[in-house]
Amino acid sequence: MLRVITKEHYNEAISSGYFYSDFFVPCFTFSILISCTITTSIHLNKNARWRTSLASGIVEASGNKASRKELKVVRMLTVVSTMFIVCLIPLSAVTTAVAIRNDLGIEGPYFNITRIVYNFSFLMETVSSSMNPLVYYKMSSKYRKGILRLFTHTRE
Repeated sequence: MLRVITKEHYNEAISSGYFYSDFFVPCFTFSILISCTITTSIHLNKNARWRTSLASGIVEASGNKASRKELKVVRMLTVVSTMFIVCLIPLSAVTTAVAIRNDLGIEGPYFNITRIVYNFSFLMETVSSSMNPLVYYKMSSKYRKGILRLFTHTRE
């Protein structure tokens, strides 16, 4: 329902706007991320099994190696996606709570609690962003070789 926002309906309009943008958008994003991660994992596992079933003799050994690589990719994708979701849930939860409860807003008596949770949430976002290169370094040999080559390259 669309209507002109007046002073009397301002808090209601802002509250419902925050609720939709801070609850539905993150939940939609999380569900898309989970769906894509699961779909990618299923297809990589299916392709690895198919390649292994076609392989025989010497080719079978390399087929198993490819399978191990694909399993590592699935594991890395799952770890990064899970870390992202876990680290961003607090921010989504606090923004949803602020939209639902006026007490948690700027003029509310519990705003200090909201500020602490916001600060914690931003810290969690930073942790998520900072941990990704470490996860890639730990789980990807190509990434590790590239980083080592980048930082150990001597200039003459």
